[in-house]
Amino acid sequence: MSLLFSIASCSTSAGNSSGSGAKAKNQTQGAFEWPDNEGLYPIVKDGLYGYINTKGEVVIKPQFERAAQFSEGLAYFEQGDKFGFINPKGEVAIPAIYEKRKSGWWSFDLYGESFFSEGLAVARVDGKLGYINQKGEMVITPKFVSAEYFHDGLAVVSASAGSGMYYINKKGEQQFGKTFERAMPFSDSLAGVMVDEKMGFINTSGKMVIAPQYYTVGEFIAGYTVVRESYENKTWKLIDKTGKTILEKQVDRMRVSGENLLCFGENLNEGYMDFKGKVVVPANFDMVMGFFSDIAIAKKDSKEDVFGIINRKGEWIVEPTYHGLWPAGKNMITVITESRELGYIDASGKEIWKPSK
Repeated sequence: MSLLFSIASCSTSAGNSSGSGAKAKNQTQGAFEWPDNEGLYPIVKDGLYGYINTKGEVVIKPQFERAAQFSEGLAYFEQGDKFGFINPKGEVAIPAIYEKRKSGWWSFDLYGESFFSEGLAVARVDGKLGYINQKGEMVITPKFVSAEYFHDGLAVVSASAGSGMYYINKKGEQQFGKTFERAMPFSDSLAGVMVDEKMGFINTSGKMVIAPQYYTVGEFIAGYTVVRESYENKTWKLIDKTGKTILEKQVDRMRVSGENLLCFGENLNEGYMDFKGKVVVPANFDMVMGFFSDIAIAKKDSKEDVFGIINRKGEWIVEPTYHGLWPAGKNMITVITESRELGYIDASGKEIWKPSK
């Protein structure tokens, strides 16, 4: 199985999802956001995790069972069936006392529970989710079955399966006096919510600023998002924050992919167009990821299930070689091999850390 996340594809399915797997909101480039990682990147050597810097030098020696990238000065690590956080010196800042998620060999959620956002991180105790601060203090009691990162001072939670979703502040207090059928984390000061099986958008005051009328919506990026009115209607619309339609296109799927750029899909192929609907990279790829800087991760041959890097002309900079690729930071790209080895390359394909496990 390839190790790209849900944000890698042009597919936009927020209108039918519970909002799980949300991204931490720290550093942004194009449509991709990655944690503020202190310039440190997790590696694996002889089955233990440590950290390198951008030069590929080991800064924190491999010693942890599992470890994730840094965010807001702390990094997730695992010890047995628990997790905690370390500081950039490799010292334990928050002891491993919280229940880790079990989701396969890459057992932490790289864009959810494993990261701090706005000073808080999701933590699991006795199967329930709450929030801890950077001192490891439980500041919002574990009582949720789902909980997302904080953004704009608000987080999406659900108290029980099928009970709907709502927003809380950093005191754990329910906001807006409303529960929604579905709710998305805030992005660009707006959040998608479902009312009567239709998606619309609220602002940070809880006011409905774009009426519920869509089957599916994306998150707002730099003032724009994409929507579709029904399952049967294949027309995607690019709208601004007032709900004004900027572009309409009949394609199978679409999402905002950086400034003035849209990822679109036709049949089983994907490419890019600008906000005027002009195709800038033909849909010749099995999968493409949003641009960051002037490059994007792409997959050409689904039979081989490997990924490479293209430029804005759709030309290969790095030929499809790896079974997993995603941005890890400025000029740092995480790679995964077929045998599940973890490594790093730069944007030109130069190896920074030879894949290992």
